[in-house]
Amino acid sequence: MRDGRRMGTLIKNFSLCNSAGAFFLLSLVKTFGGLEIKMGDWNISDFLGVLLILMIMQVIGTHLQVKKYRKAVSKLHKLGNLGVGAKRGKLGGGNIVIIACKADGKITGAEEMKGMTIFAGFKEIPDIVGRSIYDLKIDYLTDEKKYKAHLQAIEALEIRLKNDSGGEKT
Repeated sequence: MRDGRRMGTLIKNFSLCNSAGAFFLLSLVKTFGGLEIKMGDWNISDFLGVLLILMIMQVIGTHLQVKKYRKAVSKLHKLGNLGVGAKRGKLGGGNIVIIACKADGKITGAEEMKGMTIFAGFKEIPDIVGRSIYDLKIDYLTDEKKYKAHLQAIEALEIRLKNDSGGEKT
């Protein structure tokens, strides 16, 4: 009986976080350890309807994030060469970093998107504007895990500048 109560508490807590997921879970798990959960009768069309709504929400969220990304890239591209880096979070959100620099490696603009929801937007990174990508890379190498996306963007810029200048570092 204790296991059944724990399951009931788990499902109630889960439903507070994700009601659509909880309804699906509750419809699949009618009984557990003697605890009976009554949610009404769900049929396949109800399940498919909820699944369709969740998929539509996912498409809308993806569209909004791509729109924000394109806007940031367009804005920073006007300031110089671009380098983009991304770090995926395991459970939490990751981040995307976009850095713009001139041909000499001086950073002219930088933005970062942190988080895991569609409400996350790009925010400027004013601390690195005006610095050299080469100096910044040395600073970031002390904590590679924290600055993984930044380092990817800087390395992309180094490759770009190397190719544009014929292999010489300015």
